[in-house]
Amino acid sequence: MGFPKDFTGKTVLDVGSYEGFFSFEAERRGATYVLATDRHPADHCGFATARELLGSKVDYRVASVYDLDPAEFGTFDVVLFPGVLYHLRHPLLALGRIHSVCREYVFLETHVLDRAFLGDGARVALGEMHRALASAAVLQFYPHDELNQDPSNWFAPSVRCVEQMLATSGFCPTLAGRWGDRASFVAQRQEFPPPFWY
Repeated sequence: MGFPKDFTGKTVLDVGSYEGFFSFEAERRGATYVLATDRHPADHCGFATARELLGSKVDYRVASVYDLDPAEFGTFDVVLFPGVLYHLRHPLLALGRIHSVCREYVFLETHVLDRAFLGDGARVALGEMHRALASAAVLQFYPHDELNQDPSNWFAPSVRCVEQMLATSGFCPTLAGRWGDRASFVAQRQEFPPPFWY
């Protein structure tokens, strides 16, 4: 997926860490400090047990991506944001909050719909519906549990849409990996005026 190989000397924030896989891997790859965040307690999904078994020093804080504020959390060299974007009702707000606490880059991984547009009970590639859609910034909204019978999945973006969302949130994105209906991006932070949506 293009996950960064070396975090030596970096401070890392893992947003939506769940059981902590990416947090612990960043620590193993040399991060000097890692803060994992999620909306449930550390012992809810195995994070606390994994931290103990690994002898890890990763910190954990119950918080939403929408809570991120440099005055309260500080700033981090790297922000990890895998598997969260499509679960959010307000993705641009979330990317704006990430920009506010990120000094260098964000690693973002998400479901994408380029080859998986849901229509008439089947998954269809965007380009099969119309040639222009293959490179369009498209979002498909799921008001119920259409995506994988999971009501926490709100929408899916195309790869181009993720790139544009990152760009309009103050990042310069590069596609890092792509497989099936997933894609990952490394997006360098750019200086950016305060977003309009705050």
